[in-house]
Amino acid sequence: MQDGLEMELECRPEGTKFDHVREVCDHPENVECYNPDRCELEEDGSIIPAETCTNFHICRNGVKSDEITCVPEGTLFDYNRRVCDHPENVVCWGDEAEVTEPTTEGSGTTLEPTRPPVPEDIPSDICRGIVIDILPHPGDCTQFVVCVLGQPSVDSCPPDYIFYPQVGVCGYGNTETCEIDPRWLEDYMREQERLEMEAMSG
Repeated sequence: MQDGLEMELECRPEGTKFDHVREVCDHPENVECYNPDRCELEEDGSIIPAETCTNFHICRNGVKSDEITCVPEGTLFDYNRRVCDHPENVVCWGDEAEVTEPTTEGSGTTLEPTRPPVPEDIPSDICRGIVIDILPHPGDCTQFVVCVLGQPSVDSCPPDYIFYPQVGVCGYGNTETCEIDPRWLEDYMREQERLEMEAMSG
């Protein structure tokens, strides 16, 4: 910007590119180029970072949403894993991405993040890019993984029940061999069809 006019300049030396976050010209391998239409290259439902490390966008039909703030309060958005996490575990988008200070209550005490740690037997990126979904536990058929805004949490099925990935619910099955009960699944599917028919006719 010079004398109130916007000017376009080329990076020097030749071959370098402009890093949008650090506002410097650098070698291409060190640069994060600005791409306002990044969602055009992402799958529907993907989560991408905002310019502020506390926020992120969700891609819908090639368009990014308004900025969404990480929860719980005090967490930041990790650029690599695409999840909100404790600040000490986070790599922000760009070394100098703006970080908004956590808000405080009247007592002046900073609110601590309350996100539970991910169990060691769960891949840290299992929910990457997922807005909301329920996934099978990778090592225990009596448990399942709940993904919300890229953050995983583990829950358990009731006794004598296992998780049915094909329908995303817990149902009766063999908890030792993880074999499903075909009769239970058939009854469940029939009941779902009945409920759908009632909803359509009602």
